[in-house]
Amino acid sequence: FLGKPFPASLTPNQLILQITNPLYFKEGSTSNRITQAAFLFYCQIWFSTDLLLDKLIERFNFAVYPNGQFAGFYHQQLLQSKRMVLELLEAWLEFYMDDFSPQDLDKVQTFIDGVRNFDAHCLVINQLMKKPKPE
Repeated sequence: FLGKPFPASLTPNQLILQITNPLYFKEGSTSNRITQAAFLFYCQIWFSTDLLLDKLIERFNFAVYPNGQFAGFYHQQLLQSKRMVLELLEAWLEFYMDDFSPQDLDKVQTFIDGVRNFDAHCLVINQLMKKPKPE
């Protein structure tokens, strides 16, 4: 995607959704999906770090606990999306640390403190999904 023009018409929510939704990504896909590298390289042109960081954290905290026939599928997508958010934030901090103001770094630290053990977080969600419903 780095060779193509960045779709400036995307809203911050659409941008974050595209980069963190596992359903947009298929291995070997040649679609116009925004890659992590393109996001990190171009996102600062159209949106502030503060705004994108807020949207990224909001995306992580988004939780829908579906039930019914497709609950397992959507549950796995939710967990994968959360992991993608963490991977994106990790890469952003690793390669573009200068993008972050001290206030942004405080926000990141607060967020990380809230999800310090992601595997434990996933385990809790898994247990909630398996819990039998009261009759």
